[in-house]
Amino acid sequence: MLPDSISSHNVDQVQEAATAISGWDNKFGGGGMVGDVADHAMQWAAGLLNAKCPETLWSDLLAAVSRLGIVVSTSAFDSYNHFSVKFILLSKGSGETTRSHI
Repeated sequence: MLPDSISSHNVDQVQEAATAISGWDNKFGGGGMVGDVADHAMQWAAGLLNAKCPETLWSDLLAAVSRLGIVVSTSAFDSYNHFSVKFILLSKGSGETTRSHI
């Protein structure tokens, strides 16, 4: 379940997920369970971008979600799952977050 507003705890969760998934990818490869966990973690983290976020945490949240996106997409690419690689383009203007999947 996504929080109504972002706290530093949420940012830490995303950062730690990126570190864990990167380690699992290096140890086990990016397919199978690692890929499933990575996909769900990315969906959850991307959902955080629509929650209320204090300006003081916004850049940290973007950095954490971006790092997770790099880890997840690199893992998928390395496991020859090229078609599921999604890049999330983020911009924040007028208080709105937009996402585009390529």
